[in-house]
Amino acid sequence: MRFVAIIPARKNSKGLPNKNYKLFNKRPLIYWTIKSAIQSKCFEKIIVSTDSTKIQKISQNMGVECSVLRPKELSGDKINVHKVVIHIMNFYKKKINFQPDAIVLLQPTSPLREHSDIRNCCKIFSKFKPDSLVSVLKVPHNFNPKNLYLLKNNYLISKNK
Repeated sequence: MRFVAIIPARKNSKGLPNKNYKLFNKRPLIYWTIKSAIQSKCFEKIIVSTDSTKIQKISQNMGVECSVLRPKELSGDKINVHKVVIHIMNFYKKKINFQPDAIVLLQPTSPLREHSDIRNCCKIFSKFKPDSLVSVLKVPHNFNPKNLYLLKNNYLISKNK
């Protein structure tokens, strides 16, 4: 299968401005996601979607695609990441007629993700060919229940009705 990684990384954030290039273990936060994506060796392309020239430069210096800056209307707090993915895939379809079999969305706010986790997810996806795949983990009881899901019959069900 042909996989593409899309890493959405806008410059502003309500909670922590410029978080995607703030230092985490002496490197910009986005560095860790790009590094894991590269090390996984799963992707025909790794694409960063951003509205920041600083993030664009970091991405290009690491050897991944960041050809176009995201338009302002796709950079706000309330923008659905689905629209960002559609925007970037439409750009690459028009630019080089690139259409992957599957898109892997890698959020830069998960810097501890291992490249082996990405590789295993791609293997599972290739084998079973589901409509989608989401990685999850058990969390401590003190996490915010509004953001938790229960696993029922191989589906994630929101605890927040």
